[in-house]
Amino acid sequence: MNKKIDRKKVIEGALAILSLSLHSENRVWKNIDWDILDELYKRGWISNPTTKAKSVVLTEKGLSFAEEFLEKYFGKSKDKSKTDISVRDKYKTQKIKDDILRNSHIIRCTSKLLKELKIKPVELENDKINPLREWHANIITVQRKRCIIFTHSMSLYSFIIYGVKKKELDNLSKEFEKHLAANLSADQIESIKIIGDSHADTNLVYAKTNNRSVLGSMNDIAYQIKMTIYSWPKTKKIDSIRISQYLNKIPMGALNYGFPDRELKKLLSYSQHYKASI
Repeated sequence: MNKKIDRKKVIEGALAILSLSLHSENRVWKNIDWDILDELYKRGWISNPTTKAKSVVLTEKGLSFAEEFLEKYFGKSKDKSKTDISVRDKYKTQKIKDDILRNSHIIRCTSKLLKELKIKPVELENDKINPLREWHANIITVQRKRCIIFTHSMSLYSFIIYGVKKKELDNLSKEFEKHLAANLSADQIESIKIIGDSHADTNLVYAKTNNRSVLGSMNDIAYQIKMTIYSWPKTKKIDSIRISQYLNKIPMGALNYGFPDRELKKLLSYSQHYKASI
């Protein structure tokens, strides 16, 4: 059993679930109540339970929710004093000056990703950030591996970090810069225009999502990622860059069916022209 799971809570929960099939005063069935299985099936979390098979299949949605609920209801309680300190310390690092803020990448995270990062988001004023360095980010589970999606708020240019582990979450600034640079290079986009000086550390500022249109596009992107990974040849390693390149060549409704990679190039070109004219 996962060490992060409170075994005592699971055992007590199992007894409670068994009691739902109580009959003949004190007897229970050794499996889950059929009404519950039927409800799980209706919600799209498991395969049809009305077969001769002794097991059911958890769907992709079911796997994701199972992981979330296991942590939510049966995760071990953390030392509150330690948790508060870690959140407060990380929050302090985000209290930065306006001039630094304009050179930072703003990562607008979904609540799910913020929970994984254990970071409290900051409130930002739009006039103090560089819109070319604003991103939305989400984390999904595909084939039991975590995948972070970064989507540029203006162009919808996206890239992924697949198979994310704890050490990468703890050092997301470097991972973000490394994967962004690799994807920009593959798409023949000058990374310095959006990343900045390669000798300087990339600074990320975490905030809440604020654009429903971008989030809607990200749902479509997440679907494309899942379908691409599911159909990937099992004998070949998942190539995150190739998947990202594919995503950025899909016409997006929010861009009037323009392509994210072309849109980003146009934005950077306009930005460069504007600076030169000042």
